[in-house]
Amino acid sequence: MVKAIDFVVRLRWTPNMLPEHLDLIPTLSTPAVHPGDAWAAVAVTRPVLSADRYSTQLWRVELDGTGTRRLTRGAGDSEPRFTPDGERLVFLREDSDGRAQLAVMDSAGGEPWVFTDGPQGVSEFQLSPNGRWVVFTAGLPEAGRAGTLPEVPAHAEAPRRVTDMNYQANGAGYLDGRAVGLYVVPLLEPGAPYLAPTGAAARDAEDTFEEQREAGAVLGARTGLPLALRVFDAGERRAQSPYAVQFGDDSGSVRFLLPEDAARTTLAVRRLQLSIDALLDSPWPATAEEVDALDLPRASVLATEASDAPGTEFAEAVRSGGRSFLLGAQTGEDGLRFAALNLAVWAEAAPRRESLRSLTDPEPVGYAALAADVSSARDSVLAVPVERGSSGVHRIAADGTVSVLVDGSLQPDGALQVTGVAAGGEAIVVAYSDAGHSAELGLVTQGGVTRLSNFSANLNAAAAPILPVELVVDSSDGYPVHGWVFVPEGAGPHPVLLNIHGGPFADFGWGWFDEAQTYARAGYAVLQCNPRGSAGYGQQHGRSILRAMGTVDEQDVLAFLDGALERMAALDGERVGVMGGSYGGFLTAWLTTRHHRFAAAIVERGFLDPVSFAGTSDIGSFFGSNYVGTDPQELAAQSPMAQVSQVRTPTLVIHSERDLRCPLEQGQRWFAGLQAQGVESELLIFPGETHELTRSGSPRHRRERFEAVLEWWDRHLPMQGTAKAPSGA
Repeated sequence: MVKAIDFVVRLRWTPNMLPEHLDLIPTLSTPAVHPGDAWAAVAVTRPVLSADRYSTQLWRVELDGTGTRRLTRGAGDSEPRFTPDGERLVFLREDSDGRAQLAVMDSAGGEPWVFTDGPQGVSEFQLSPNGRWVVFTAGLPEAGRAGTLPEVPAHAEAPRRVTDMNYQANGAGYLDGRAVGLYVVPLLEPGAPYLAPTGAAARDAEDTFEEQREAGAVLGARTGLPLALRVFDAGERRAQSPYAVQFGDDSGSVRFLLPEDAARTTLAVRRLQLSIDALLDSPWPATAEEVDALDLPRASVLATEASDAPGTEFAEAVRSGGRSFLLGAQTGEDGLRFAALNLAVWAEAAPRRESLRSLTDPEPVGYAALAADVSSARDSVLAVPVERGSSGVHRIAADGTVSVLVDGSLQPDGALQVTGVAAGGEAIVVAYSDAGHSAELGLVTQGGVTRLSNFSANLNAAAAPILPVELVVDSSDGYPVHGWVFVPEGAGPHPVLLNIHGGPFADFGWGWFDEAQTYARAGYAVLQCNPRGSAGYGQQHGRSILRAMGTVDEQDVLAFLDGALERMAALDGERVGVMGGSYGGFLTAWLTTRHHRFAAAIVERGFLDPVSFAGTSDIGSFFGSNYVGTDPQELAAQSPMAQVSQVRTPTLVIHSERDLRCPLEQGQRWFAGLQAQGVESELLIFPGETHELTRSGSPRHRRERFEAVLEWWDRHLPMQGTAKAPSGA
């Protein structure tokens, strides 16, 4: 039976319940520091429940701590970058169709000018060292695909011929027919305002666009916009998209990374350098005829290098101190051994040399982001380490010397998680989260991080954060399990929710987390730990569950639960629920096949049947072989679906309709198995959403999910003195 859920009758909400305040939760982009080091620009994003969308604007943050102010008022302004002279600010602005286009404005203020019109928007971009050019990646879908022809809706497209396993991606859908190229466009002074053509003029504009597209000038069909010239064509597959784009030191060359082949039988990445000197020295074309006269492609590939790091996949690259620094992990010759790999920092052996060497040991510490170290005269890069639920800032020199600028676990106001870092002039600025702030900007000083903003003020005023209690518990074999407990206000005893993270090579941390805050404010004690298999405690910790999922990880989360119940009198050990998403959905389901101590469970977007997962997930061709192996007996021993007949625990199954990471069939089959044996169960499906529902799904769906979760726990773990609502109410 499918029915709409009436949450209003069941829930015992107060005005401070967090689901009603989702639109107060800010998140920040990586900042950009003005070269004069007096201020920084950052994109601030908030959900807007009334519009059921997200709103993102650029803000100016003074580095002396004197205040913040809004710089732009677009609906979706992100990725700020200053020109080297600091005169202009380049960023991405969403157009009326939600596509990100390049925009520029004076740093002192004024009206932004949008200067691209890509049909699929701009993916990533970089400014040249001389501030005259922008290089960016953008897609152009094949005619008849991805809505390019209004008369050909998705259901009427031609059939797809699939020849390898890399044909879909969560959040993107099918990958065919979406060529991705590399483009160069001059950073000109703003031109005349664009007026959309109508009538016969609209037909003429479309003809002009087709001429420019055939000539190679794919972007720039609108009046007043400079043509963006394609200088590298990555082919028809997203798997071969160029990424990690950088200008060379002289602005006359572009460096980027490119996967080795479309089928991704190997994930080896090539580093390419593209000479665009001749192109930039020519008068910039304004018409299709002038593009023809350029005899494109004028750009030429100078070097194609597999590098001196075979079997290494690189995730990110920046130019700092005259050389390239990269984040990479050694994935083996087939490129598919990715499980529990920390990203290490790599660098060119010398400036303008193609050979690479690793600067950091990936075993103890992995890194999550890089930034050019323009604040230092040294040949170095800034990097964000991930360690025991916190993250800070390291300066890593080309000789491998590591200097700790920010220890995320040892800050005066509590541990923090750095989400982005940038430098400008002599200043280093970080975006971060801590237990009391969803997202803030801070200045790196000798004493740590000094907070510069107060973007979390409205949220904290509406729902003061509940601070976590750090806890370390010995597992049954003596292995230490690290985590946190969020205890609600009041004496208790409080019902308990054991919340399990996804990944599995991911982690809970010190940063503000909407899930924990929502459940704790509703009256539940929330337990979150990082069992073996998690990130942040070394690669060996992460590899402990390879081909052994549901062994020591099960042991660790139960030990953490029992340890918390033993040590904290405010927790009610007789009223315990368990929940988790993705890998957390796997372990939640697994626990209910083996233990009947839980009052209820929530299995969300779970990895539940490794056999069917291999053929339906976008990562199915390699995830399972890494984590659970391929032997049928091994698969069955680690499959919740193979043990579903043992479940007795009432279970809410939550899944998204367009989830391609853990496809909907995983949740449907789990629900069907529960229904077949009479276990109380419900299936909640979110239309149009992907695996990222809880992080970036529509604001309305995110609120409705919170409401459904709280309603389920209100039914199965009611507060003491509250009558349990009938299941059919």
